[in-house]
Amino acid sequence: MNKAYATLGIRLVQDAAAKHSHLYCLGMGSLQRPLPQLLKRFKWTVEEVPFRFRVLRANGFLRNIEFMRVNPKRRMALDFARFTGTGALGVVAWRVRARIAAPAYPAGFEATDVASFGDDADIVFAANAAKYGAVIDRSAAALNVRFPSYDKRLIRVVLRIGGQIIGWLVLTRSQLNGHKQFGNMRLGCVVDGLCDPQHADVLIRHATERLDAEGVHLVVSNQTHTAWLEGLRANGFMGGPSNFILARSPALAASTPAIDECHINRGDGDGPINL
Repeated sequence: MNKAYATLGIRLVQDAAAKHSHLYCLGMGSLQRPLPQLLKRFKWTVEEVPFRFRVLRANGFLRNIEFMRVNPKRRMALDFARFTGTGALGVVAWRVRARIAAPAYPAGFEATDVASFGDDADIVFAANAAKYGAVIDRSAAALNVRFPSYDKRLIRVVLRIGGQIIGWLVLTRSQLNGHKQFGNMRLGCVVDGLCDPQHADVLIRHATERLDAEGVHLVVSNQTHTAWLEGLRANGFMGGPSNFILARSPALAASTPAIDECHINRGDGDGPINL
């Protein structure tokens, strides 16, 4: 490391804070990484964004879940579960349990894929932004910048009940290659979405079924809001270690509620990179 640049990170944080008091950082890898540690020194509020996952296809998951296969004993256990079929049996049993526990679709529920977001997204944002303690701009204009039409990994879905717009979702399905955590897995992600919090569980059900139809091995999501976390739980998702970190500047932390009242996910950072 060139010592001439040793204080550059500090100076960048100081410069940004001098220009804007209400700042946030998202992502960053883990709480132990240098940037989150630096922000803590500047009295930022630094927290993990909860991580949830659901295995849909056992063999692809067990073969490719690299961060669990680093330990030789754990790798042997995963291979045993794959070769004996006990892993597949467990996933089938969990699938049945999740289907029984999943929320019912309301009468008149329908989902439509869209190539980009339009007036419907603006209607959803106007109707529901105030129902969250804090939510970042999810107007159509903002969404079409964060989720551009040329990104072929993205699935954009608009959801209605009885013809009335209730929400939208952004999903990804990606064929990974040598990913440090997920190997060569076919990975699905519930990246973003917005609705009345009471409908979050139904949106998660549709997201899971849609990604299942896409043949993914694993579905993951990072969410903060209680309703979305409960929706994930109701649809068979489990918790795991998070590498997705939210840091709020002192001014922003003072003007926003607890993290579980905020609606923050991978749609609010650099987007679904590496997923």
